[in-house]
Amino acid sequence: MAAIPTSIVTATTTDVAAWAAVVLSATSILYSFFFASVKHAREMATLTVKVDTMWGFTMRQAVSRAVDNDLMKHNSPLEITAKGYNYIKPVAQELWEYYQKFPTSVSKLTDADLALAIERDFGERLLKEICIPNGLLFGECVILAIEAIRKNGNLPPHITLGNVA
Repeated sequence: MAAIPTSIVTATTTDVAAWAAVVLSATSILYSFFFASVKHAREMATLTVKVDTMWGFTMRQAVSRAVDNDLMKHNSPLEITAKGYNYIKPVAQELWEYYQKFPTSVSKLTDADLALAIERDFGERLLKEICIPNGLLFGECVILAIEAIRKNGNLPPHITLGNVA
């Protein structure tokens, strides 16, 4: 049997070692990205819970103030009063038309999701035209807006912003 030249064996051993280092480095980088993404996902989930908790607190505070100011009745479910409807009346029809433009599947939004949509699309206007002139908290205006939509659409009153009902 003929002997294998040492130059071939040495080159092959060096190549294998180099490839092993590349594979090990690539694996380390992939694990780093994986664990970083898991940590990021966990932090996002925690942040989501905190934001939902803060939003729930804000809306419960608004319900409390709306009831104290005779804008809503807490007769289970929460209902808008004549005084409350008079405050929101200037934009009530527009809010109902806005709500009707949602696709049917979206029209079954939770009150919390609807409140966020109203805040996003009517927030500045509600603040300037309803809240500030009437001395209301912004959350009160959002709750009045939701109930005005229900009233204009002959929908049953039903505020369920988290555990508020």
